Amino acid sequence: MRWKKIALSAAKQLGRAEIPEIQMPGEYGDLIRRPWPYELKLLFWEGASTRSIKKLREERKHLDSILLVIDPEGGFTPYHRTPRA
Repeated sequence: MRWKKIALSAAKQLGRAEIPEIQMPGEYGDLIRRPWPYELKLLFWEGASTRSIKKLREERKHLDSILLVIDPEGGFTPYHRTPRA
């Protein structure tokens, strides 16, 4: 998978021992139902607030794991941007 190769290359370039885990694209319903074991979950989309990653890191001094969800080419719909239980 292209993104896994990019993650591996970036980790090598930065001298990191851990390579970020890249998941295969999947269905939105599966994404929100899965019990992700991450401390922070972020949904990136084109209409996001001005809150920065830097600000989040200042608020949370220690994070071992972060789940990043990047929007598809067409962007997330309002349904996808609504928090779900």
